[in-house]
Amino acid sequence: MRCGAKVRFRGFDRWQHDYNGLPTGPFGRYRIEAIDATESCIMYRGFDHLGEDETLSVCHRNLEWLLLSDLPGVKDKDQTVDRLQTALPRLTIELDLV
Repeated sequence: MRCGAKVRFRGFDRWQHDYNGLPTGPFGRYRIEAIDATESCIMYRGFDHLGEDETLSVCHRNLEWLLLSDLPGVKDKDQTVDRLQTALPRLTIELDLV
């Protein structure tokens, strides 16, 4: 959220875009349901905070260009690119993967 993304929590209709206005409460009370990464920059470190049990719907409406860079956790990079290209045929993908 610090880089322009928005999140929506399960059970809420409103998108949260202000990092300082995140809801408070006991750990696990709020679950991220969707991420809108339009006009934002998300580094791989950001995904570490989601946990493995999160079910997400990442909004990709009108996504035209995607840079994939520095993704050490992605084991099969070709398969990842193929899946993205199949799901979003108009998407231009730029790769900077080692």
